[in-house]
Amino acid sequence: MCVLKRDHHCLFLNTCIGYYNHRFFVLAAVYLELATLSALFQGLWYFWVVLWPHMGFWDAFLPETFLLWLDGEIPLDVLLFITNLYILPPAACFVYVATSSSVTVTTSGKTAYEIDRELRIRNRCSVMRNVRSVFGRYWYVAWFLPFVYAPCDDPTSWPHMDIVYHEPHRRRHQRAVRRPGARKEKED
Repeated sequence: MCVLKRDHHCLFLNTCIGYYNHRFFVLAAVYLELATLSALFQGLWYFWVVLWPHMGFWDAFLPETFLLWLDGEIPLDVLLFITNLYILPPAACFVYVATSSSVTVTTSGKTAYEIDRELRIRNRCSVMRNVRSVFGRYWYVAWFLPFVYAPCDDPTSWPHMDIVYHEPHRRRHQRAVRRPGARKEKED
């Protein structure tokens, strides 16, 4: 696939993340993290203030809650609410990892491909310049209105990037390959 400054292929969005949609992806990850944490804290507050005084200790555990629902002692919405409280903490952790990696990629000025492959690329820009290259000249407005975009860089040339060494696997391979007579010399 040809995607300008391709970062990665997002399985959840089923599209490649690159130059033209990277800011939307970062904003979606940040907003999803905020929404997940908000739902988790509000859910815990509601559980503690409203449901906990009317429930026993074991009623909050999911198998017991399910059995109580089957017996008709609690309504379906309470069962779904408690099930949601079990799902939200791992979801918040997963979204946190995705958000932190996308913010790291944004502030470093590299792509996830370049970071994962350990390509030695030196970015001479500041963190703020890297943020502006993703979010545009009006980066402070783009956090709330992502469609406001005034690009700072030419997407086809990156004069502030230097490729120090492009093939990291070749160097490792050259160390592993020995001359045919090298082993015999050591044995003699």
